[in-house]
Amino acid sequence: IALLAAVSQPVAAGQRPANAPRMKRGRQGDAKDLAPQRSGEDDTQIGLPTVQCKVETRGQDLKGLASPSDSEQQRLEAHTPIVGVLAMQGAFVEHINVLRSLGVPAREVRKPEHLVDLKGLIIPGGESTAIILAAQRSGLLEPLKEWVKKNKPTWGTCAGLILLSDHIAEASQKKGGQELLGGLDVTCFRNFFGAQVHSCEKQLTVVPGIFPSSDAFSAVFIRAPAVIRIGPQVKSLATLQLEDGKEVWVAVQQGNLLATAFHPELTGDTRWHSYFLSIVNSGCSEPFDARC
Repeated sequence: IALLAAVSQPVAAGQRPANAPRMKRGRQGDAKDLAPQRSGEDDTQIGLPTVQCKVETRGQDLKGLASPSDSEQQRLEAHTPIVGVLAMQGAFVEHINVLRSLGVPAREVRKPEHLVDLKGLIIPGGESTAIILAAQRSGLLEPLKEWVKKNKPTWGTCAGLILLSDHIAEASQKKGGQELLGGLDVTCFRNFFGAQVHSCEKQLTVVPGIFPSSDAFSAVFIRAPAVIRIGPQVKSLATLQLEDGKEVWVAVQQGNLLATAFHPELTGDTRWHSYFLSIVNSGCSEPFDARC
């Protein structure tokens, strides 16, 4: 499926300097090797070329995951750190099912008091504006901002990545702007890969050391954003190569904040959830800490 071009002209926030080095892709290097090279000491940014995302594994059955019973869930909550999933809108049920299949108690977060005693929080994919508006109505927006500001373990998928970004590319910004939680020193481009009908599934590779087994994984993109600039404290975990050979970031981490442009909860592959749980359990706060 051929996708729409992101934009015909690069935006200021994502414009690639004329003297910036070409991007390199390491085969078995570290995160620094995989990411586009930094164009300066402050941050890294790239332009916005034409995008095409071809379906590679469309039609794959996404198998459901068994969840524990209510009594088993209560037992887990008594002995295991609780992870919350923001349940305003979007794919929160799928995240909860994955967590519970891994033996982790999961709580739907709809009110400020639901954040109490949580050890980690997932902000699911969905519609970022709808999530923010619902959080405002429930009095949860400011507590969420405070949660992220304290660098508590937080993972944003798709719309969650948008909300955790400090900046939105001007060319993709909604009229009147958009409220964000912030926390990640990145510039995000909304709907980078096109509309809902252009959703696709790609086989990508994460940087070595993130997963205990194979570095390859399947990434489902649904009206997905992409990161077009990362700051010096942001760690690149996965990138997607575009038609012209350039790359955008699709998985990044800064301290305890993790963000993916794709939907791991829709693939039946639980390794991204396990990786986030390792952040929750380690309590690390440095962006390049080996435990992160």
